[in-house]
Amino acid sequence: MTSSETSAKRRNSDLAMIHIAAKRLFGDVSRGSEGRGEYEAWIAKHTGKKSAADLTTGERIAFIKMLRRERLIPDRGRGGAGPTKNGVDRPTSAQWGKIGGMARSMGWDRQAGRVSFHAQRCAQWHVCAASETR
Repeated sequence: MTSSETSAKRRNSDLAMIHIAAKRLFGDVSRGSEGRGEYEAWIAKHTGKKSAADLTTGERIAFIKMLRRERLIPDRGRGGAGPTKNGVDRPTSAQWGKIGGMARSMGWDRQAGRVSFHAQRCAQWHVCAASETR
């Protein structure tokens, strides 16, 4: 993935988060809707711009942090813990610690970080085993 693709995905994700908060406050904020005027006044009050699309990356990040503090959007959860979308459980923090300790006790000190990263990325041991055999 190129930097511009990452930037575009980040921008779209940021705009979606801002619009989630706006929808909670004003309902429909699409162009021409009843809530659009209130949305534009609200975002201008906080950012100085009438549309989230006009914000720079730094402005979007700062605005999203403010929205999280105001509890208009949820805090980012810690990744790699709890059930996945399809209901499969992932290891807990204590289990990740145990995995790291076992890796170090087996002499994997230099690769423990890579093992942990790979395990977290897969989040399911049967998927890890399948990817290792390819």
